Amino acid sequence: MPPATSRHEAFAVCTPGLESALDAELRGLGIGGVVHHGGVSLRLSTRQLYEVNLWSRVASRILVRVARFDARTFVDLERAASRIEWRTWLASGVRPVFRVTSRSSRLYHTGAIAERLLAIAQRAVSGPADGAGPEQLFVVRVHRDGFTISVDSSGEVLHRRGWRLATAKAPLRETLAAAMLLV
Repeated sequence: MPPATSRHEAFAVCTPGLESALDAELRGLGIGGVVHHGGVSLRLSTRQLYEVNLWSRVASRILVRVARFDARTFVDLERAASRIEWRTWLASGVRPVFRVTSRSSRLYHTGAIAERLLAIAQRAVSGPADGAGPEQLFVVRVHRDGFTISVDSSGEVLHRRGWRLATAKAPLRETLAAAMLLV
């Protein structure tokens, strides 16, 4: 992870329709952002990033932007992805996992995009992981040939943080219930 003094461009993801509740919660934590469909974009210090992951009850995950670039061909994609500092986001032995969505782009085959990114990331961090170790999720959005690659800083979705010892099957996700209480 980058030094504690660095700033991160991030996106707090929430259930669509709960953006204003998430924004209010973040402002209560002293963090302002810009509301978008499906979440709130933020500029965070590393400390604030940890705080949002720890204290947000409405966000489902916090994504940190790793790179933005345009690519119309797989050659363009491979060239741009090779410039990313993968070692900043991946420790040795951690397997990158790519969740790709593509809309209105010349590169529409999400599996092929994920395969190329996986090969480049593994090559950058000393070879492929054996598959038995931990995973790191990267979310890749492609829209009109514009790529946005983000790393998931939350791990498991935040409503499954695991801090409760006694759990039961609930009819609502905790993030949704928390948003209902805030509204």
